[in-house]
Amino acid sequence: MKSLTFDRAVSYYDRTRALPREVSDALTDALIELGQLQPGRRCLEVGAGTGRIALPLVARGVDLVGVDLSLAMLAQLAVKWPYARVAQADAACLPFLDRTFDVAVMVHVLHVIADWQQALLEVQRVVRPGGLLLHVWNNRQQDDIASRLTERFRIIVEASGGSLDRPGARRREDALAFWAEQGWHSEEIEVARWQEDYTPAGHIQSLRDRVWSATWQLSDELLASAADELTRWAQAELESLERSYPIERVMLIDSVRFTG
Repeated sequence: MKSLTFDRAVSYYDRTRALPREVSDALTDALIELGQLQPGRRCLEVGAGTGRIALPLVARGVDLVGVDLSLAMLAQLAVKWPYARVAQADAACLPFLDRTFDVAVMVHVLHVIADWQQALLEVQRVVRPGGLLLHVWNNRQQDDIASRLTERFRIIVEASGGSLDRPGARRREDALAFWAEQGWHSEEIEVARWQEDYTPAGHIQSLRDRVWSATWQLSDELLASAADELTRWAQAELESLERSYPIERVMLIDSVRFTG
């Protein structure tokens, strides 16, 4: 399975992946503090996309270079940041010399990189010894209504012979285990905790619209039938598909110190 490119998502990515302002600010503050990103220190963002993470850092004076597999996403970033220093590249084969950067940042990207272990080794190669990888995930409660619908949709899809698996790391624990094997020290830092309003109807529509990369490999017929079945299940199980549920989200940074 190849790494996913987000060319198809460029028109709606910012709208559907935007962070609340206070969360974005907290993340920017944390990345700068943890990475000690003062003048003279160089930062690489792997999976820079349209600049959701990069632009707030650059606005704070961070010396940043971004890479992404999607040329369309980088073109959108260049519209916002005309002097952007970016490269289209596969994360598993970075176009930089050894020890070029002091810090690397990866946000919500390992799950779409096919050879994610090699990508991490490449990040280690281009970061100086003793440098940092700041790796960001979002967590949410596993028993909330969004998780229940997501799991039911997976069951329906797999029963029809499909798969929602993406090419990269399936769980954060997989990444934690890998860098432990490499002898890299990591520390978990909670950056932000917030609530989002969520409706089952909106969730199901986002599946039909293929907003999320897990749906991109499904055929039109399978996606439509699975979404219809999920709708029927939700109507039987839930009070209302239009009811708004508060979903708690947690943003974590794994601060990974490279050795050697």
